[in-house]
Amino acid sequence: MAIAGQDQEELSRLGQPTMLAKGDGYLIHVMRGSIRDQYSQPFDSVVHPDIVICHVSTDSGRMKVLLESGVFAHLTRRQSFSVSRIVGVAQDARYLHVALYDWGRVLDSPPSPYALPVTRGDYLLITIEKATGSVAAKHEVAETLVKPFPVPPSTAALGVFAVDDDVIETFGQKFVSDDGGPRWLDARAIEADHEQIALVVEKEYRIDAHKGAFDHPSFRAHGVLRPGVTLTHSKSEHNELKILLTTGLREVVTIRGPQEPPSLRYAATRLIGLAVGGGRLFAVVHEVQSNEPPKLEDAWGRGRCTLHIFAIQDGVQIGHEILSHFVQSPPAPEETLGFGVIEPIENGIHINGHVFKFD
Repeated sequence: MAIAGQDQEELSRLGQPTMLAKGDGYLIHVMRGSIRDQYSQPFDSVVHPDIVICHVSTDSGRMKVLLESGVFAHLTRRQSFSVSRIVGVAQDARYLHVALYDWGRVLDSPPSPYALPVTRGDYLLITIEKATGSVAAKHEVAETLVKPFPVPPSTAALGVFAVDDDVIETFGQKFVSDDGGPRWLDARAIEADHEQIALVVEKEYRIDAHKGAFDHPSFRAHGVLRPGVTLTHSKSEHNELKILLTTGLREVVTIRGPQEPPSLRYAATRLIGLAVGGGRLFAVVHEVQSNEPPKLEDAWGRGRCTLHIFAIQDGVQIGHEILSHFVQSPPAPEETLGFGVIEPIENGIHINGHVFKFD
C-alpha cells in the first residue's frame, strides 16, 4: 500500500532531521537545511537551503544525500545559479517517489526561492529504492501533462501526489510500482531520460551503465552539463555506490594559485568501446577539450583516446593508457556499451594496433 510523505509540521525547525522511512538495514531522514558531504561539488555553494533527503545504512552507519533542493551558486565562467524545489513525496513498500521542480540555470544574480516563475521550468519524478538509496528511475514530466504553475510550496508531505491503495496519482496520471520502479497506467505520460543497464552482476557487487541523466550526489561532483553514459560500481554488503567514469559535456575548472582566478574549460567525452575479461573492465573514451563547449559530432579527429582499466570486484582503477597511435579515421564511432573499437582476441583485446592481455 502506498503511504504519504512526512508531516509538514515536523519540518518547521531548520536543521532538525525527522524520520521519513525505515526498514531492514536503512533509515531515511528528511530535514530543512543543507548537508554538504564528500560528494558535493566543491565549486558549488548553497545560497538558500531548502529540503534534504538522506539515506543511512544501519549496518555501516554511512549516510549519503539522496536529494537536496534550494538555490545553489555554481562556479562557471559567468556566475550562474540553479533552483530546485521538492514539491511532493510518496512511498510504497519498496520505493520513495519524489516530485522535484527544476527551474534550470539563472545567470548573474541569485533568484529568490519564494518568487519562482509562473510558467517556466521542468518537473521530474525521481524513484529511489529505499533499501539501497539508489535511483531506480528518473523521468521528466511530459509537456502534455498537467504541470502545476505557479510552483507549489516545498514539502516532504504528499504535495502533488494523491494516494489510493496501491495506486499513486501525480500530474494528472496514475502509476503503480513494480520491480522496475513506477509503471504508468498511461504509458505515454512520461518521457524517460534515464536508463540503467546491468553490465556485471555478482552476489557481492555489480557494475551498471546509466544512459542519460543520473541523479546521485557524487554525479554532481563531475560538473556534467550534458550527460552521456555513467558507469557505476556498487557493493551490496556496504550499500556503497561509486562512479567509475562518466561521459558527455562537462566543465573542467583549474585553480592555478591563490592569487589567480580559476580557469574554466569544457571537455566533451564519449565511450567508444567496452569489454569485460580477466576480472577487469576495459573502457575506451574519446575526449576533446576547448575553451568553448565543443560539439561531439565535430570532435572526432581531434583530442585523444584513453583506455581505462578497472578491477570488477572492487571497482578500483588499476590502469589507464593514452592510445597515442590511435587513428581517428572517419566515420566517427557512436557512443556504445558494446565492443565498439575493441576487438576481442584469445585471452585479451585488440584496440587499433594495441594488444592487451588478460594475464
